[in-house]
Amino acid sequence: MESVVMVEPDGATHVAAYVVFDDMILIQRRAVDRRFLPGAWDVIGGAIEGHETAIDALLREVSE
Repeated sequence: MESVVMVEPDGATHVAAYVVFDDMILIQRRAVDRRFLPGAWDVIGGAIEGHETAIDALLREVSE
């Protein structure tokens, strides 16, 4: 399995990633009560919480 990590610029507040496994891309459906693009299909991602690194935030988002 190959992984590529792109480091965000200082001050980044969100992370996103394409997760590819066995030639498939993992996507998620946004909640219908979201303000921005409710119910839309999207890549994995979300906000970086104050105590997290970008990688920690992305790992959390994938597991959620």
